Amino acid sequence: MEQQLLTLLKTISRDKDFSADTPLFSTGMLDSLSMLSFLNLVEETFNVTILDDSFDIANFDTVNMIENFLGKSPKNPESTG
Repeated sequence: MEQQLLTLLKTISRDKDFSADTPLFSTGMLDSLSMLSFLNLVEETFNVTILDDSFDIANFDTVNMIENFLGKSPKNPESTG
């Protein structure tokens, strides 16, 4: 999952280098528009829905944090593709 997340980040921001521990949002590596695009890709790729009330930027500041969050998130009951 870590490599998939890093690949998704590269599709959003090709000119930056990311590692699993790179702070994404707290350092400005991703802006709010890039963040939304990235989260949409995460939802599509991993068949999850990130609900507004469960979203906390602290859970999404590094790939490791996102991976941990996704490990706790239930899958969508219906796949769209």
